[in-house]
Amino acid sequence: MRKIVGFITILALLGACGTDSGEGSASPIPSNSVSPSPSQSYVFETDPEILGPDLQVYLNTLGNIGALENEVVGLFDAVSGENFTTNEQLQKQLELIIPKADKFISKLQKINTLHPEITHFHEQYVAIWQQQLAAFEAMDIAIQNDDQSALQAAAAEVEIARGKITPLQAELKALTEYSGIEIVF
Repeated sequence: MRKIVGFITILALLGACGTDSGEGSASPIPSNSVSPSPSQSYVFETDPEILGPDLQVYLNTLGNIGALENEVVGLFDAVSGENFTTNEQLQKQLELIIPKADKFISKLQKINTLHPEITHFHEQYVAIWQQQLAAFEAMDIAIQNDDQSALQAAAAEVEIARGKITPLQAELKALTEYSGIEIVF
């Protein structure tokens, strides 16, 4: 079994900010090879000996841009939830968060994937970040317009995006198990 040792940003980060809401789409690739949970299964059609090395390269690439992702999450977490103090402080953080999140998404979108199993995972990951960025931008506009209702809606949108993380983690776990890759933190 191949091992990826060290910090793999997708599981570490998404695990830290994910919820167990169960929202998100299941893989369009149903399964007979790996069952991450009784209610969700995946079929991976690419030979694991071929998929494994490409998945390892993909995960290492994510790890290379993980610091930027962690920075965005840390900046937002510092002013959200229990850490929220004022709209003004949130807006100051959003001025830092939005360009960093945009840069992260740009780097994420440049990653090429070779197999449909990795592509499916990657597209979901990009979509979650795009949803979060749109919510961050909506929060900034809501604060500028002093619109508390819009601010609450945008904050809820961030949570909806984060709720999609748990199913994405299950898909990644299934991919790594199928491919014979062990992720060690």
